[in-house]
Parts: sequence; C-alpha cells; structure tokens
Amino acid sequence: MASLTLIDALNFIQEGRSAQILDQLYHLRKQNPKDIATNYVLAHALEACEKGTRAESIWKTAGLLQAEDESPVIPEPSDIPAFEHTSTLAARLDEIIGEEDDEIQQLIMQLESAGRPDLGSHESIIDEPVEEEEFSDTITETFARILVAQEQYAEASSVYRSLSEQHPDERDRFLQEAERLEAKINSELASDSP
Repeated sequence: MASLTLIDALNFIQEGRSAQILDQLYHLRKQNPKDIATNYVLAHALEACEKGTRAESIWKTAGLLQAEDESPVIPEPSDIPAFEHTSTLAARLDEIIGEEDDEIQQLIMQLESAGRPDLGSHESIIDEPVEEEEFSDTITETFARILVAQEQYAEASSVYRSLSEQHPDERDRFLQEAERLEAKINSELASDSP
C-alpha cells in the first residue's frame, strides 16, 4: 500500500479493516510522535481492534499533547464594538460605489446624446456582390486555417496560393500548404470513386 494518510486510515477503520493499517499508523506516529491527529487515529484503530489497554495509553498521550498545544490565541479587542470596523468599511464602500455610479451615468448620457449612426438598410449590404479583390488585403493565414478546420480544402488551398503571391518571403511555405491540401482533396476523391 502507498503511504497512508489519516483520511485513508479513518476509512479503513470505518470499513472494519483496522488491523491492516496498525503497522503503518505506528510508523506515522514514529515519524511525528507529537502529532495529535495521528495519535487519535491510532488510538481509534487500536480500540477497533479491541486492544483497549494500548488504545487507552495512546488516548491519554493524545490528550496530553492537546493540553500542551500552545497555539496562539488572538484575543478579541474588548474596547471596540464588534461591528464598528464593518460599518466604517461599508460606508466607505457606498461612497466609492456612488462615485463610480455617477461616472457611469455621465458616460451613458454622453453616449445617448451623441446620437446613433445611420447604418442604412441591411438589404443594400446583402444585395451587393462581393468582389474577390475587396478581400485580397484581408486574406490571412488564420483565415486559411479556419477553412481547413471547416474541411473547405479547395478554398483554403486558394487562400494559401494568394498568400504566396502576397508574401514572397514565405512563398515556398504557403505553396507547400496549398499543394498538401490539393493532394488531400485528390486522395479523398480517389477513395470516393468506385
């Protein structure tokens, strides 16, 4: 068994398999004899195994360790009302939110008074045919990758060929990508034919 945790040990005890883990619990206790939790779990396991005398001894040890535990206790201040700080912070928070709310309201008023641009009719945009030349400056490698992801290999190949013309320094790489896609198209066509 891998190293035993106290949670695992408690699960074993609950399942009635305390005897299987006693050696490991003793080992854990030997590594850190002043660990209160380890002592308590070991005592619980011993008790479950009906080793009452040994369990009682470990219970006492755990109790003494807990009594010796000198964790610092932070006293509550007696001269300050419990919610004084909270109310001061809440008042300051309301003040800050109020300032931001005023700024937001001013921005909304400015946007509303600026008026809205006239976008015209949507039909005029849709009805106009899109010229390929309009997109020549906006074709990017990312667009080609999107087309590949959508399995539009012919369009992606065309984009890579356009990119090779636009970027002579990367011409070879773009042409290789276009040729790879064209080979993919041809192999798919070949596999589809009887």
